[in-house]
Amino acid sequence: MWWCVPTGICLSAWLAYAPAAAHGEAVSDWLAGRLEHGFQNGSFSAAVLVAVSADRELATSAVGYQDAGAGVAATTGETRFPVSSITKVFTACAIAMLLERGVISSLSDPVNDYLRRLRIPDNRGEPVTVHHLLTHSAGFDYLRRGLFTRSDRDARVPGDEIRRLMPAFVRPAGDWAVYSNFGGALLGVLVEDVTGLGYQDFLSAELWGPIGMHNTRLVHHLATGGSALRYRVSPLGFARVPEVALSPLYVLSMGVHTTAADMGRFLRMLLNGGVLEGRRVLTAASVERLFAPRIHNHPAANGLAMLFDTVDHARGVRLLLHSGNLPGYASQLVIVPGRDLGLFVALAGE
Repeated sequence: MWWCVPTGICLSAWLAYAPAAAHGEAVSDWLAGRLEHGFQNGSFSAAVLVAVSADRELATSAVGYQDAGAGVAATTGETRFPVSSITKVFTACAIAMLLERGVISSLSDPVNDYLRRLRIPDNRGEPVTVHHLLTHSAGFDYLRRGLFTRSDRDARVPGDEIRRLMPAFVRPAGDWAVYSNFGGALLGVLVEDVTGLGYQDFLSAELWGPIGMHNTRLVHHLATGGSALRYRVSPLGFARVPEVALSPLYVLSMGVHTTAADMGRFLRMLLNGGVLEGRRVLTAASVERLFAPRIHNHPAANGLAMLFDTVDHARGVRLLLHSGNLPGYASQLVIVPGRDLGLFVALAGE
């Protein structure tokens, strides 16, 4: 799976400079070739991709197996992949919806104004705000403690457990953007607390259902029916690898499983300014707010929007990206609003 990250970087550069008239088809053909090559060389057991513009699906491709042991082929419409941290992009949409509706008054508000099951301590006298969590700048230490569990428990996470898993503050709030799975999960807790609904219930009702993402869900255990199963690939064939389970807290920032077809619909909605096939789920202003850069660690560095990475190329093309990685799985989302292009790639296997 190691080549997914450099592929994403190369793809980002290629997208920014591709001729506008043929960028979608050319990029998807190039990447489909890479996926087929990777599968034939044993780099993974399954892969899917979708490329879209605002008004149509440009290309799709699937290689390999949803379940190699049973000989079930992977498809773009039915095979779900765990997208891990791309879950946070859906969280950002939920926060944008709540901001539209006045449930959240301002992104500058302290997160404690909206949390019900716990309070987050101040960071060196500075309250942690919704903005801090959306830009990974609350100051939390980067820890992987508590991501996985051996339990099949899938329940609303209590405040005491969130406090137990909370990392220490290691830098002032707002100073630096340093990736935080805990911060992303805390935003999922916020969505649940202010709406009174579970994370999946809210997104299914307000986002996934209205735009036809009917094969997208929040999954606690990775070995779930309909999802691509994890196999180790070797010259001897495919060997099943036991799955892991996400903890009830971190499923809120890493737990979405979805298909390439559903992600294509999601990307088209964003490229259309919040509407798909007549169903509006976000205002155009909210989509602009999602995409607007909010923090840079250095003027020359890439920035962060609302949980999206942003890359500004010299020719004035802005890319929005997010990747997802779990043991045996990797995924990449790329949006180029100025070129009317969205792309999603997901892989399984090791």
